[in-house]
Amino acid sequence: MMPKKSASSTIPAAPSLATSSPATSTPPEEKKAAGVTFDTWRRGWQRSLQTLWSLSKVLVPLVMLTSILDQSGWLVTIGHACAPLLAWMGLPGEASVGLFLGFTANLYGAIGAATPLNLTVKQATIFGIMLVVAHGLPLEGVVLSRSGAPGVTLTVMRLLLGMALALLVNLLWPGL
Repeated sequence: MMPKKSASSTIPAAPSLATSSPATSTPPEEKKAAGVTFDTWRRGWQRSLQTLWSLSKVLVPLVMLTSILDQSGWLVTIGHACAPLLAWMGLPGEASVGLFLGFTANLYGAIGAATPLNLTVKQATIFGIMLVVAHGLPLEGVVLSRSGAPGVTLTVMRLLLGMALALLVNLLWPGL
């Protein structure tokens, strides 16, 4: 036999949702946010085009400079000049071309430039670590600046961190 429940031990019923009217329960701000207006699209396109223009002002000259340096032979000269610094990080001087492309343009150019170098596993790892931390520096510096962050400071910090990590991996990884 089940014991009888007292009236004080019953759980009160939840208030009915049907009693509140939709007009009084939804604030007017939420009603406006539900739809996207033409003005929202227009502002979004304007911001996108402004950002594209800002990025193009950096990327187009950078690609041109890289092409000029490559065609003139200066990219190879820069590689030979960077050989002592890169040796500390366990990389051959020729890797500077790939690093330059990765630091300034994109990772695909860096990978393309590093492919014929026949890097060891250790060298490829160091190369990759540097570029994971510090790739596309001018372009991403512009994006950081446009978002309100100190773009130049963060760009320099990323470059130095990439170099420090490369040096650390080279020191801690025994062998070639």
